[in-house]
Amino acid sequence: MITTILTTSYRRPILLKRLADVIVPLINKQNGKLKWRIVIDEITNNYDFVFEEIKKKIKDINLITWSYHENIGKYRSLSKIFNENSDSDWLVNIDDDDIIINFKFDKIIQKLDSIDQNIKGIIFPRLILSQKFYHSLLSKKKKLFLKFDKQKMSYFDFKDKFGDFDTTIFVRRDFYKEELRIEIENDKFTPESLRWLDTFPNEDILIINETIIYSQYLYDGITKFTDNNRVFNYNSAIITYKKFLDCKKFKFSEIFIKSLVNYYRFTIHSGKKISIFKYYYGNFFIHFFCLTLAIIFFFKDIIFVKRLK
Repeated sequence: MITTILTTSYRRPILLKRLADVIVPLINKQNGKLKWRIVIDEITNNYDFVFEEIKKKIKDINLITWSYHENIGKYRSLSKIFNENSDSDWLVNIDDDDIIINFKFDKIIQKLDSIDQNIKGIIFPRLILSQKFYHSLLSKKKKLFLKFDKQKMSYFDFKDKFGDFDTTIFVRRDFYKEELRIEIENDKFTPESLRWLDTFPNEDILIINETIIYSQYLYDGITKFTDNNRVFNYNSAIITYKKFLDCKKFKFSEIFIKSLVNYYRFTIHSGKKISIFKYYYGNFFIHFFCLTLAIIFFFKDIIFVKRLK
């Protein structure tokens, strides 16, 4: 089994260097079972020192490849390299700001050979090191991962049960197929959930209660950063939230209300009209309630987000 790590990087050569210090020894140890594909999401020579260091330390330079292109955003950059690695059995995205727990990651790589062929992917919890109040909220999620350890579910059901929770996902290359979406080709930011909703529509993703990677995010928290990006890339947000809604057209739950509110919210940002008399998800009262919240959030975006552009 060959596993390829996929990493995109934008204006963070120092972090990529830190990641390389862990990944290169793992590649050397795995003797051809582990590869690394890196794409720099800008045209620059700021990363040259990183690749010079990699060349000095890697035993087989063919196991690591890198390239540069103009900034097209993480989602589209990952899409390119997800689709090109046809010689791999497993693919996993590791961001340049991630911290790998090397001995745990090494054990997982060795165990991938024994994973049932019917499993399309494996999902692991992550710990976020720099997000405010994160650790005080973690106990509930840890209990959920313990409860569902070694169980299979769809990605929608995972989000329904776990909510917003950062994860590491290994995907079996033979099963991976990405739907091309013309509507979002110009967006610089697309939620990763869209990729996984398409990839794991059935109960074929395995949950493993083991943390193998730590994440580090911006000082003001990933939620604020992500929310701001969605305001300026509303086409991607509309498609993603509609995908959530279409997975289960009406179920009164947190994920349903959140998806419907944001579907309306970003539809308003796109300039499209929403009729109070036409609704496709839920009933009139749910429609009216969510549309009202969406309008409030829309004006909040106008006041607090768009003025910062």
